[in-house]
Amino acid sequence: MIYEIVNPSDHYTIACEDERIACAATLLLGDGKYGLSVDGASVMPVFLFGGGLEWWAEKFTEPLETVLGRRGEIAICLRSVVIGDRTSFEAAIAAIDDAGKRAGFVETWNDRHRSSTNDIGAHALHLAEQLEKPKGAQP
Repeated sequence: MIYEIVNPSDHYTIACEDERIACAATLLLGDGKYGLSVDGASVMPVFLFGGGLEWWAEKFTEPLETVLGRRGEIAICLRSVVIGDRTSFEAAIAAIDDAGKRAGFVETWNDRHRSSTNDIGAHALHLAEQLEKPKGAQP
């Protein structure tokens, strides 16, 4: 499923089949400052003034801490964050088979499509990298 990340800057989407993972990743990404929607319908509201933990407990039976412990799945979800036209991005990235060139393309894509100083895409990639490190590894 493709979700729109509700935020005050640029148009970002995130892909994930598990709504819990998408919500947990977005909470981690924005610390409550971002919400999620699908086709204009709210999936997760923005929590500028708190309330995210209470909302989570009402919406899901699995505790947020448990879902956040699924580090690999959260990292994959965060790596799916795309700014702008997702279809064009995915077509272009699929044609690049070199990991270094892919990383360079993503950075260039983000810079060219971002109008805000708030680089949600770069932050998502940074968080994914941190989550992919073995527990206890130095940052």
